[in-house]
Amino acid sequence: MAKFKYIILDDGTMEIPIVFSKFLQHKTIAEQMGFEAYKNGKFKVVSAGFVKIDYNVGRDSNEDELSFNCFGESVSLKIKSREKVDEEIIKKDYKFEM
Repeated sequence: MAKFKYIILDDGTMEIPIVFSKFLQHKTIAEQMGFEAYKNGKFKVVSAGFVKIDYNVGRDSNEDELSFNCFGESVSLKIKSREKVDEEIIKKDYKFEM
């Protein structure tokens, strides 16, 4: 099991997950993504929290999978995780395949 932090950004057309080290602040990453990388701050943070990623071993290698558990909140951004909604966004966007 690995534990990370994440934010979900909304650019008006889609929601984009950013997963990063638990040693960084949510606010720092949001500022970098919203202001430095894109200069116009067009992204809105719609969710933030923690994600646990587990590797589940199946009977054979075709059944191995990663599972996600989103929870908590960002104190620095004052925004909560949407849990199951965020899990699906992260899973879909990163398309973890073994």
